Amino acid sequence: MLPVAAALLFGVMLGIGPRLQEARLGRQVASILSQPPAAEINSTDQKQLLDWSAAALSGPAALPSELSRVEFRAATSLKVANHKAVLLRMKNEQRASLLIVDALMTQDNNIKSFHQREGSDSRWSDGRRTYVLLFKGSEQDMHAYMSRMGIAM
Repeated sequence: MLPVAAALLFGVMLGIGPRLQEARLGRQVASILSQPPAAEINSTDQKQLLDWSAAALSGPAALPSELSRVEFRAATSLKVANHKAVLLRMKNEQRASLLIVDALMTQDNNIKSFHQREGSDSRWSDGRRTYVLLFKGSEQDMHAYMSRMGIAM
């Protein structure tokens, strides 16, 4: 038993833990892309949606500066890898949603893009929360949307 525990600790120290977290996030993102949950709140009032999201996440309503131009139309609360999360649907792009996970699930503060079977996603962190832009479309279309919205790559 001791050698197994030592090997596990060694693996976590080498960074396997963060890679496993990111892989788990990727699987759940693919699931959300293929079957998005129903909206719990529909509103075009940005402040109302952000306040609702803050309450669901038990934290501040502020978004990172990269998302200052993005507007939302609906929100849903959910769990991602046993962490509180909210899914915000974009107002001006029906194919796009923003998933905010109240946990650090990606090690990079830079935006990383992935292509899933059902669409594409970009992930980044502010050091406290993980942000995932989900897009039902190609990675190229997602990057064009991100460029229009001023989301730095």
